[in-house]
Amino acid sequence: DSLQTLKDDAYDNAVGYYADFINSFSFDDALAGQVAELRFYMAEALLASLQYQKAIEAFETYAYIDQVNPMAVEAAYAAILAWQELLQLHNAGIADNAGGNELSLSYQQSQAKYIDAFPGDERALTIAVTLMQALYMQKDYISAMRWSSWILEEASNMHQLSYEQTESALLVNAHGNFALGNYVLAETSYDDLLRTLPKDDDRRDELNESLATAIYKQAEQSLRDQGLDQAALANIDLQDVSLEEQQRQALTQAIEHFARLIDKTPDASSRVIAEYDITTYHALLGNWDKAIKGWLAFEKRYPDNDLSSNIKPQLLFAYEKTENWTPAAQLLIEKYQQSPDSEEGRLSLYTAAEYFDKANDRSRALDTYRRYAHAYEQPIAQANEARYRMSQFYLESGEDTKRRFWLNKIMQAQLALSSADPSNAGTPRSRYLAAMSAMVFAQDADYIFSHIKLTAPIDKSLRKKQKALESAINAYDRVMSFAVAEYTTAANFKLADLYAGLVNDLMDSERPSGLSMLELEQYDMLLEEQAYPFEETAIQIHEQNISRVQKGLYDDYVKQSFSALSRFMPARYNKPEINPEVTINDL
Repeated sequence: DSLQTLKDDAYDNAVGYYADFINSFSFDDALAGQVAELRFYMAEALLASLQYQKAIEAFETYAYIDQVNPMAVEAAYAAILAWQELLQLHNAGIADNAGGNELSLSYQQSQAKYIDAFPGDERALTIAVTLMQALYMQKDYISAMRWSSWILEEASNMHQLSYEQTESALLVNAHGNFALGNYVLAETSYDDLLRTLPKDDDRRDELNESLATAIYKQAEQSLRDQGLDQAALANIDLQDVSLEEQQRQALTQAIEHFARLIDKTPDASSRVIAEYDITTYHALLGNWDKAIKGWLAFEKRYPDNDLSSNIKPQLLFAYEKTENWTPAAQLLIEKYQQSPDSEEGRLSLYTAAEYFDKANDRSRALDTYRRYAHAYEQPIAQANEARYRMSQFYLESGEDTKRRFWLNKIMQAQLALSSADPSNAGTPRSRYLAAMSAMVFAQDADYIFSHIKLTAPIDKSLRKKQKALESAINAYDRVMSFAVAEYTTAANFKLADLYAGLVNDLMDSERPSGLSMLELEQYDMLLEEQAYPFEETAIQIHEQNISRVQKGLYDDYVKQSFSALSRFMPARYNKPEINPEVTINDL
């Protein structure tokens, strides 16, 4: 201890002598070199006596303030080492100097001065790397990147950078730009870094993720600049999209960013959402073919991903927009099969039938309409439409029995509706289809009636014809019961025509053989007596038809009733139309 005390006293005395000399002659330019030299010795003495703060001050004054000295770089480096010792003591709780943050800041300032003053010194590169890393750990990214740029750009021209030094500078540059939101610069730095890393480096996966995120953030930024929220876009209703031109451009830019992400980092975790977003944005832009291709590929590649559950509704919409009716119908069939007892399932099945129909896929349209018609009796409007479409298919194929089966279903469904609730007349369309169907059956009855010949003995054939007449009358009455104007006038006219036809058939019927002239004349008179009531009935029905003119109804069948009446009652109905000429004198 006595020896250490002697040493301490000697250093203190030396420091005192040096300080006295420096203070006395610091303003004498002639002694500037000697003052600087003694300051250096004083700094060494202070350092030896563990007075780090004063030693640092003396070394840095010698290095940076005194005239140029041959030992300036060594003094500056000695200050750096003294700072390191001081910080270690502070961290160990031995030195009771200023706060740690202040010490660290002063140390970093000293490092920066060293690098700026002696950039070519071989130790400057190491100091710069240490300073850069410390600033980065403190999240002073701007300052850290200043030194990473110095290392990569300036120091590389003066020093041989090791692989580790280059890598460290690139990492700081990449992560710092990322942290500051400079994603374009971050992407470039990550690219440079990945090019330098060995293929088997364990950090490649993490860096690839960072690169992918930097690119992804650029896409987000493009959208955000135009007021587009990426999360909202992922769940947007494609039917309600309205975009301005700048927003469309932002979506296009985002697609380009995502495509670059996939190309550069195919194994990154963000690739999945990038693929999904690319497809969604194509749909938002109306690029339906690309959207369809993208959704199908995504669904195939990621069948278990939650995002895949959103694809089918969007695919359906895209198919509808592009009029790809067959795949749209197939999607609807799947939806129906998932919930056949739900309203959504019912509508899906019906729409699928319509889409197969639009695709001219007669077989599948017919099967789907049939399935619908058997599964859903209500609502009557769509049930009868399905039956009607099947009847049309069978009409085209000449399968009359099958056609009439479904026409009867249409008619019976409407009748059942009215029977269950007389106040419920269905829809105009359901009544129209029922009237149309009933007209087919009425025409069938009409055909049977018209083709029964009155032969002798007339009593037998007339009974048969009257029975057919009754069936036809009932059939036309059924047509008119549906109260559809178009079919009501037609049924009315044809009903009257039935009676008129019966009159003609009676008068043209086969006469019994072996009658004398007188008997034949009497027979004809009897036929006329029998025919007269039918003619009167025909006239009454025609008159009933033409009375609809007063209600504003004047169609082809009303016209034909007028023509028929002009033949039955020419004096009353066969009058030429008078168009009075108006002359100037009449005005």
